Amino acid sequence: AHSSISDEAAQAGADSRFTYDHKAIRRSIDSLCWQEERMDELFDTHGLEPFRLSYETATRSRERDLLAAIARHIGVDLPETGDVEASLTKLKAGKATEFIQRFKDENADYVAFINDRRAPRLARVNDIPASDP
Repeated sequence: AHSSISDEAAQAGADSRFTYDHKAIRRSIDSLCWQEERMDELFDTHGLEPFRLSYETATRSRERDLLAAIARHIGVDLPETGDVEASLTKLKAGKATEFIQRFKDENADYVAFINDRRAPRLARVNDIPASDP
């Protein structure tokens, strides 16, 4: 996760209260998948072609490249400006990495089902071409 307003103490405090709850994780995944499917239905119904962006793509892309890709998608020219710099700081993973792996290990069939269900949608995620620095 990323935040523009978190510091080490706040992150450590949040991590200390973070507990593993496989039922809550599964409810969250089911809810997110349901939301993704409803959004796709909405796009299809109205003939919309959204700019599809993954968290991973957004966080590994240079800000200017991301803005340029979005501008191209909506058919506008990106104005010539100085470098754009995000004010986000990547939050430390803390327990999350351990909990993710634990959930995957304990729910392998469910995770495979979700991955298969989402594969066509993820295949449509837009690529962000990198420009020269």
